[in-house]
Amino acid sequence: MNHKIKMVGLDLDGTLLTTEKKLTAYTREVLEKALAQGIEVLVSTGRPISGVPREVLEIPGMKYAVTSNGARVLELSTGNVLCESMLSMETA
Repeated sequence: MNHKIKMVGLDLDGTLLTTEKKLTAYTREVLEKALAQGIEVLVSTGRPISGVPREVLEIPGMKYAVTSNGARVLELSTGNVLCESMLSMETA
């Protein structure tokens, strides 16, 4: 099947998660359906990876996370940093 949508990047707070910081069953189901159709789904957040809820990171088929306000891209299955552009301590 050829999709026009290739990737969906989602913020966490107020987008993927409820105001109580929870992932609803319905939202998880929609994400799983998109992944099953070959659409890349990833979180994109200002948080570090440790701040992303485990229930989100463990959705089968979710491969990547963009964290630290876009400064780090991680491969979830390995924890490998694919891309990183962090500020130095001096600059920060």
